[in-house]
Amino acid sequence: MNQFQVTMGAGKDRTAVQTAWLPLMLSLAWAITALTSHAAPRYHELVGEPPAPTQMAFKDWLDRLVGLRLQSVPLVRLTTYHFSQNGDDTSGDGSITAPWKSLDKAQATLNQHARSTNAPGLSLRFRSGDVWRTPATLRARIQSIQGARVRLEAPVNWVPQPNFYYELRGVDSTERIEVKSFDAATSELLLLVPPGSTNYQEIVLECALMIASSHVTITSYEEPGNPARGKPRFTRFVPTSGWKSFVARGDEFSQTYSLATTNRIAWIRTAAGLDESFRRVTSVSEVDENPGTWFWDGTNVWAREWLDTPMNGGLNGYEVVLENRWDGICVADVDDVRIDGMVVDGWGMTAQRNGIGDQRQYTGYGFRGAASGTNHLLFTHCESYYNNRHCMGNVTAAAGGIWTAAWCSWGYCVEGGSAVSYAWGGRNEALFYECVNRAGSVQHGAKPYSGNLALSGYSHHAHTSGGTNKVALFISYRCHNVPSPTMAGHCGPVDLPSANDLLACRSFVVEDAFRARTPNAFDRTKPSSTDGAGLLRPGLVSDTTYINCRFEHALLWANGNWAPILDGNYINTRLINCVLTYTSLADDFYLSIPNVAWEATGLNAYNCHFDANLQTGRTLGYMGKANLLSRNLFKNSILSFRGVDYSDSLTSIRMRCLNDATLLANNCYSGFTLRTGTDGYDADPWAVEGSDVAPGTRPEAASALASVHQQLIDDLYPLEYDLVWRNRYPVRTAIGPVEAWPDLNLPPALRVDIRQMGGFPLISVHASRPCKIWLEFRTNLSESSPWEQVGPFDFNTSPMLFVDPTSMTNGARTYRVRGQ
Repeated sequence: MNQFQVTMGAGKDRTAVQTAWLPLMLSLAWAITALTSHAAPRYHELVGEPPAPTQMAFKDWLDRLVGLRLQSVPLVRLTTYHFSQNGDDTSGDGSITAPWKSLDKAQATLNQHARSTNAPGLSLRFRSGDVWRTPATLRARIQSIQGARVRLEAPVNWVPQPNFYYELRGVDSTERIEVKSFDAATSELLLLVPPGSTNYQEIVLECALMIASSHVTITSYEEPGNPARGKPRFTRFVPTSGWKSFVARGDEFSQTYSLATTNRIAWIRTAAGLDESFRRVTSVSEVDENPGTWFWDGTNVWAREWLDTPMNGGLNGYEVVLENRWDGICVADVDDVRIDGMVVDGWGMTAQRNGIGDQRQYTGYGFRGAASGTNHLLFTHCESYYNNRHCMGNVTAAAGGIWTAAWCSWGYCVEGGSAVSYAWGGRNEALFYECVNRAGSVQHGAKPYSGNLALSGYSHHAHTSGGTNKVALFISYRCHNVPSPTMAGHCGPVDLPSANDLLACRSFVVEDAFRARTPNAFDRTKPSSTDGAGLLRPGLVSDTTYINCRFEHALLWANGNWAPILDGNYINTRLINCVLTYTSLADDFYLSIPNVAWEATGLNAYNCHFDANLQTGRTLGYMGKANLLSRNLFKNSILSFRGVDYSDSLTSIRMRCLNDATLLANNCYSGFTLRTGTDGYDADPWAVEGSDVAPGTRPEAASALASVHQQLIDDLYPLEYDLVWRNRYPVRTAIGPVEAWPDLNLPPALRVDIRQMGGFPLISVHASRPCKIWLEFRTNLSESSPWEQVGPFDFNTSPMLFVDPTSMTNGARTYRVRGQ
């Protein structure tokens, strides 16, 4: 219990007063609607439509949706078979003591399950730590080809699946075409387009696994008594040995090793150093000059190791992958399938740049699904690296499809290292929970950051064909990146429904973190004058609400004096309780007067902190587009510029957008040099100007950042929580993303103010947080006088008012307040 007391002195003619009280409480009632749930596939049938994301109820809605999605697809099935590199396809029976071995055997088991009319659920378990390098191969003889129709010879022990590419093979040629449909009764296959020849003899699919039936789980197991040895790995990479040094070759490339091979090499990697990504260059001399690079000349692959250990040292586990055109684990348009705890890499890998050659004729996913409608596909604890189009995704030519990815990791693609949900007909749902983006694209060139090649692509996203049916729901929840030499942007969904009202939003990014790594020597190497600025930054998109996120930006280099921290035109992009930071080094710029800007329009930021730590001396910095018609809304936010030379008369930090009372309200402006005019912030009726405010600052109750001017989000919704989802009570709303006052785990801080109202005492009670309040008084100043008590009252807001109905001229009283 905490207390605060104050004495009110009265005139000499005061007399005893009556003890009746009239409490007048100004309170705000908080209501959280309990949402019921029932078993149904779509999100609104599971948990209802989302409440306003400013409410505590939103967190409950989100957690229940995640829980129900994860619980809906089981790990344990009625029928289970085991696979191990120590197993045997002939003598084994699939039990844990006598497992099978090959992926071909696993595929045959899946095919048999798919042919069973009412088959019970099936689980295939692969021994932890084992590696499978030989793919499963599905093939069938071709009977005839007429246009896009291909008749297969019966019987076919597997069913070619729509949305996947298959290879037609003849004596002298091959062709890859997507399958549109297959009639198992007639063995007739309909291709998306007619093949170029009618002389093909067979149709083939290579993969890690093809799952063509519902109620299937793929996961791992541990042998009794043996500890876990890592996740099972399905890979197209192969170990290498016999690398030659310049001594063995007798040439001048003293830093370079070579390995003879005429096979087309797609990439090289170290098994033990995932984020030590090699860069592909165009000559042996470039390899010799740059560690961590490689080049294939048609007869040899040349490489210079990342680490100090020589290529022949045996400690780094160097592997190469041949160019191939196949997806890894494939899931057809079926329901109730879960892939858990698997690693795939090298599937579909190519050395081509984006869109070059025949790269667009095959996908090359590590994990690829084709769920549509209400079919649900669940990936948990999966990892996918070194693929072509994307690392993992659910891709369908139809409408719908529900995909959940939880605790997954991906990176190092040719096209942009990412996970994607794509439905041509829209209405797809994608939920990413606690996933990790390891990296962006694989790197081309000795200067990996020229032209943003190492910064391309989004981590994870959802989109459609751009028609009237939009993405039904996109959620990124507690996802983050790993700072590495090559990085992609944050999630970037597109084709979303318009969210003019906060309740209409169907794209949420919650508690995500994008961390920028420390720049290295390559980052500070200035590129040619034709290259653009190299920024590590998260991608913000329209019609999306970002909640309790932290995003870091870092400038790697710039070929001029303009560095846009953000560079975009946004619509209905809302940031709530977010921290966005930017750091740079003084040698990042060619010119001595850089322009550093949050170059954006259309942002709506509430209780956020935008912090630019420039370290560049003379600077021109601003918030908003240079165009005077740009509009950004900032309320209850901190806008800070640090690290510049304010003694330089040419340094200028300003707002640069249309500023009026509807756009700016109750913000703290730290480090700004321009206040008045079109680039100022005088329109903010409660502007606070302060010194440097570090990101994540938690000011004391007396700080100017603890403000009474609460601002509603979209002028409709109060914010009910802080960064760690504690109740943000409207006692005093902090400027910025962290609730500064009160500390809910401490006793309530109390204060009593007394003033007159028509000659009677008006007692105002202030408390730092909701609590129970007792107001106590005694009629004289003697310590022996008893305290009389009124209460308790439930304190919910500030202030609580009490009127003492006794005239102030009739005596003396001491008042105190106690809270609990």
